[in-house]
Amino acid sequence: MATDTGGGPAARLEQAKRSAYWRDEDARAVLDVWLVSGQSVASFSATHGLQRARLHRWKQRLMPEIAEETAALFWPVKVAPEPPRPRDLEAWRVELAGGVSIAVPCAGGAALLAETLAAIREGWAC
Repeated sequence: MATDTGGGPAARLEQAKRSAYWRDEDARAVLDVWLVSGQSVASFSATHGLQRARLHRWKQRLMPEIAEETAALFWPVKVAPEPPRPRDLEAWRVELAGGVSIAVPCAGGAALLAETLAAIREGWAC
């Protein structure tokens, strides 16, 4: 592939996309367009029909400082146990007419409480 034919970054990107072989200059042109785009390598590759692995290899080769900066970082995480619930919050208590009391476990969440109340409403005669 010929090096720069005078075209701007977009033209050089198009040339590189059609080439099976990239020289350093070709890869630099593609990487320059990628940097300006602000996209991830995966997103840029998909948008422009490039092989993601090819772009990663050239990035590592020509821009090792950027390759290090954009590498995945893992931070240690400590999962805290859920604080204990007070005894009176283990279940919602629903008091109905006639002295009937129903306990709905809090662990079931608000959805379970809503389903229980809907079932009571449908089947309970006043």
